Amino acid sequence: MNFATGVVTALSLALLLAGCRAARPDYAVDGARRELAIAAAHSFGEALNRGACQSIYDDASEVFRGLESAEEWTRECLQMRKQLGSWKGMSIRQVTAGGAGVTVLRGTAQFERGTYCLRVDFLDEGGRARLFLLELDGGVGGFVAPRLRFPDYDRQHADPPGRFSPNHA
Repeated sequence: MNFATGVVTALSLALLLAGCRAARPDYAVDGARRELAIAAAHSFGEALNRGACQSIYDDASEVFRGLESAEEWTRECLQMRKQLGSWKGMSIRQVTAGGAGVTVLRGTAQFERGTYCLRVDFLDEGGRARLFLLELDGGVGGFVAPRLRFPDYDRQHADPPGRFSPNHA
């Protein structure tokens, strides 16, 4: 693993560990940055409903695309759509600064088949909010993209963390 990959992996792991818990209020984001991230989340849901998985991937941040291949994302995106149904909306509880140009949205996402704890991070790249991290947690199963690679764990387990449970409805 080269230095850049190590830094990206460490940053992504730190963001994942924060999970769905509330961040400190002094990191709250207001104004144009907040509105840009919320608009990007709505666009994500619309694209998901259209089945535009490749478009979501193409518009994602370089970091996201560096950690997840187009083939992996498309497979996971289609699986997410199949298991969750259509995106019905979201309720944003908190918008915070995640550092290094990342805006973190936390709340709930409503799908045809249930409501999930939502965390979606967008990276500001040239004035555009680009998908950096997506995390949905429904208690029984969840979804994280891009999925961090843990080679020793992946070799030992057929269904590594961050994937939907095959029994999740």
